[in-house]
Amino acid sequence: MAKFFRPPPAEAHDFSDLFRTIWEQGIGNIAKPEGGCGEKWDHDSLIEAFAKQNGSVSETTINNWLSGQHAPRAPNLYQLARIVSNPATFEAWRDVLFKCARVKRARSRAPALIAAPVAPDGGVTVPAPAPPANPAPSVRGFALPRRPAIAFGLGAVLLALAGFGLNFALQPRIADLKVCDVANFSVANQSCSRHLDTFPHGTKRVYVSFDVLNYPDNKPFTRTWFLNGQKLSEREGLLAKPWDGWTWFGNKEPDKPDAVAMDSGNYTFRAVAGPAVRTVFFQIDAGDQRKPGQRFRDAFRNGAAGFGPEMVVLSKTGAVKPSPAAGKAAPPETIGRAAAIPYSMAVSATEVTWDAWEACVNDGGCNGYRPAGRNGAPGDHPVVNVSHNDVFAYIQWLNSKLGIAQERFDRYTLLTEAEWEYAALAGANAGGLDGYGAGATISTQQAHFGQLLTAGKPRAVGSFPANAWGLADMHGNVAERVEDCHRDGRDGPRQDGSAFLEAQCLARVVKGGSYLDAAADLRAGARYPQSPDARAPDIGFRLVRRLEQRTL
Repeated sequence: MAKFFRPPPAEAHDFSDLFRTIWEQGIGNIAKPEGGCGEKWDHDSLIEAFAKQNGSVSETTINNWLSGQHAPRAPNLYQLARIVSNPATFEAWRDVLFKCARVKRARSRAPALIAAPVAPDGGVTVPAPAPPANPAPSVRGFALPRRPAIAFGLGAVLLALAGFGLNFALQPRIADLKVCDVANFSVANQSCSRHLDTFPHGTKRVYVSFDVLNYPDNKPFTRTWFLNGQKLSEREGLLAKPWDGWTWFGNKEPDKPDAVAMDSGNYTFRAVAGPAVRTVFFQIDAGDQRKPGQRFRDAFRNGAAGFGPEMVVLSKTGAVKPSPAAGKAAPPETIGRAAAIPYSMAVSATEVTWDAWEACVNDGGCNGYRPAGRNGAPGDHPVVNVSHNDVFAYIQWLNSKLGIAQERFDRYTLLTEAEWEYAALAGANAGGLDGYGAGATISTQQAHFGQLLTAGKPRAVGSFPANAWGLADMHGNVAERVEDCHRDGRDGPRQDGSAFLEAQCLARVVKGGSYLDAAADLRAGARYPQSPDARAPDIGFRLVRRLEQRTL
């Protein structure tokens, strides 16, 4: 469901007032169908929202925020900022929430004022001060002390303040503390160029940079890492590696294919140098927790109406069986191939339709291209006459509508050839790559094919039975583009699920066969090349979203 988001108010000084605005207007909650704002928060819905951020709050805590008795600390502030914001407004909400919380805590620490007398009408009477009988001389409006004792006392106060300021300036300090990923870490400057407080699931290393000021070079200080409140690691001493004004946590060799990712959760980094203590919080997302067989549609972000395609989460227990079966000759393109996909992914239940493509064009995406050859086909038919390059224009638009950055591993994209075969066979053993999702053979009751001589055309998506994992038309109807570059020879898709890519990809792979093809062209292992710029009336596409980071 779409959620209601809005920027934070331009002026907000009290945290409880700001939180009551969030509460009443339902900012970050489900948008009301009639528009205007979101559903008003209640204790249960807000507690659930915090739980989705791997945090926790109680009903008592929420009541304290509403009443102004307390303001949240940093971890809850970060989680609240994520709940009430989308990518466009996160930084603004984070900044205003932290500012209001600081103001609230500063006020709660301030000494109480002496109560003034209350007038009979309920007002406060403040007696006017009597003018001094013998006013002190002044210079340019500043009264001068009349007695040496007073002058001495004032001088002592000023000296004390100056000494305090000098002492503060010379105290050890930890400054410019930032957390970032490798993309935002400068090797030359050995510092983070920007601060990040959230990292995607699958992050393998984070960097921290900071300055230790007014502290002896040969005196040790401590760096400590916590995950969900539990200490993970503690290093002490300037000479303890790695140290040169920065440090890191995570995998020692994050670029290796088998590098293990950091655990998801709420992290704390604390640096202590004598009396100076600085702490920073950040989070690594838990990743998508959807289960095999679950269907979902991601909603558009930033207030836009609409949804992505219907996706089906696939099982990780399937495997692509090598071909051929015992005693049977294998087609050349299926020799020596077997794959099991070791990560969770979701695949669109059907091929992308005309309706979905029209939504992209009408919104200013897809380079404004309206494919030829629709010939009055209804909106639930698969879109055709789209090249590989056209498809990626659609993918770029879709990810932008869903608020998914192009560099994220869980973005929507084309399947690799290995992923396509894995999805098409849906765990079926009979026939392996020389077969189909339904088994070793296929009929026109199971798929739409063999129409070359009968002037056939595509059918509505989902017109034929889906395979065991709920994916329709993996064989027939229209052929489907995948990410891989085509190459000659008997080597098949990579067994780790990745795509075969080249610097100059002269042809891309097309899979699954179409309504024009014979049954042999529909086999899971069959493939043929297609220029990235070519458009054809019997070729469409479907999408994948990887829910776990692929380890290559």
